[in-house]
Parts: sequence; C-alpha cells; structure tokens
Amino acid sequence: MTYQEADYFFKQDKKKYDLKSNVHFLKWYKNTILYQIFSIDEIQYLVNFLSDWYKLKYPNQNPNEEIEDISKYLTHEQMLYRLNSKYYSFLDGYYRTGNWCAFQSDYSVDKQGNIIENDKDNGMIGISILRKNENRNFNGTIFSSMDGIVNKKQIIAFDPVYFDENKIVKLDENFEPFIKSIFKQDNYLTLEEFYERAIKKQSDYDFKYVKRTIERHELDWKLRELIFAWTIEKMIFDEESIPEESIKCALYFVKDIRKEYWDTNITEQMVLEYYDKLLENIEKEKTLYLRK
Repeated sequence: MTYQEADYFFKQDKKKYDLKSNVHFLKWYKNTILYQIFSIDEIQYLVNFLSDWYKLKYPNQNPNEEIEDISKYLTHEQMLYRLNSKYYSFLDGYYRTGNWCAFQSDYSVDKQGNIIENDKDNGMIGISILRKNENRNFNGTIFSSMDGIVNKKQIIAFDPVYFDENKIVKLDENFEPFIKSIFKQDNYLTLEEFYERAIKKQSDYDFKYVKRTIERHELDWKLRELIFAWTIEKMIFDEESIPEESIKCALYFVKDIRKEYWDTNITEQMVLEYYDKLLENIEKEKTLYLRK
C-alpha cells in the first residue's frame, strides 16, 4: 500500500471505538443505563485492553528478523487473569442479578453451547419470585447456573415464605410444587424457556425478576458484541501499523473469540468483507483523484 493509499485508508476511520465521541453509542447507553454493568470509562478500558493485548500477542514482524513466537504464552487464560472478575464474568456471558450464592451448580454450558453436567466451577445466581399484588410479601427464590441453566433438582434451596393478612410469616407449601410443574418431563431448562413456560401458567406468582435477569443478559450480550466490533476497528485502523498487518491481527482476534465464546455472531468472513470494502473505497478515491 502506497503512502497515498494509506492516507485514504485511515481517513475512513470513524473512530467508533472512541466511546465518548460515539454519539450513537452514547444515546443507546443513556437509554439503557439502569441495566448497564459498566461505566463508559470501564467499557473503554476493555476495548483498549483487548486491542493492546492482541497487538502484543501478534506483533508486526520484519521478515528479516527472527522473533520468538510469544503468542503461545499469551493465552486466553493469561488475558483473563489480568482482568477483574466483573470483566471476566461479562466476557464469559454469565447471567447476573442482585442475588449471588456461593454454592455450586450441577450444570454448565461448554464452549460449543452444549449443556454439560457436574461442572463444579460454575456458581449460582438466585432470583426472587414474588406473590402477585402483595408488594411487601417476599415469597421464594429460584436458582440458576451462571450460564442460565435451571436444574429441576437444584432449583430451590430456601423455604419459601410470605406474610399473611396478620403479617405473620408462613411457609408457602404451594411454591415448590408449582415451580417444579413448570419443568414437566424436563430435568433442566434455559432461563428463557423457564420464563416462557412460567408466565403461561395461571398462578399467584410474579416472575418479573426472572424477566429482568434475562433482559440484563440480552443487554450484556449486545454490549459484548459491540466491544468486540470496536476492538476489531481499533486494531484495523492502528496508525502505528500498516493495514496489511493490522487485518491479520484482527483476524487472529476473531478466531480466538469464536473459539472461546460460542454465542458471538462476529465471523472472520464479516471482518474480511469489511476490510475489502475499505480497500474498494481507496480505489474509488484514486479514480476520483485522477479525474480531477
């Protein structure tokens, strides 16, 4: 790529990864701020961190130099080790709510999205279920793995209680049979499947906190996809490198995230098509220049 072509190339950088000047992102963030897990500065930090990590992992290499391949040392686990638990849980796509529990789940999800048993490293989240039309009456808690898997055998750990008309605490004996009836013949459900079945059944229970947990997860997934996209753009438009090398780094990044995060929609083909479009725009600019 010539100097002039490189100049055309970098002029196409809209700097979407500079979040405080990304008007579209700021509007979306403002509209969803009540459910956001990170501040804007924290999101910017993660974009910068991922970009810098992959530039370090896959540096530009002079073909005449012999440089040790350090990528084998800069593993995904090493990268996560340098992030705090909030970033780690976010990248892994864990479901979140206000109630966290210390015991372990019997079910988890592997890197291909398959449900697997006896993953003792996977924690649980507790989600409150309330009684309808009784604002102060706490009823019970259901438990889901952090991967959003609800296990019929492990769904309830605490006795569900409520206040009667005399404000006396009573055990809700109907809660557990009702919750387990949602499963029918299934041993486990995704949190989304559980919610869809629960709201179709006639009951005295309010599942708004289950819905809220699902909505938080959907929001986190969208934010993670945006962060991945911004990281790719930041790498491609790295002015300390050349585009031919930067695209290689971006493709390595995509390959890795697709390996580690099975639910991402970003593909190497999408990145290549985006890069090819940038190169096509350079040719258009050159044509326009020659016509002047």
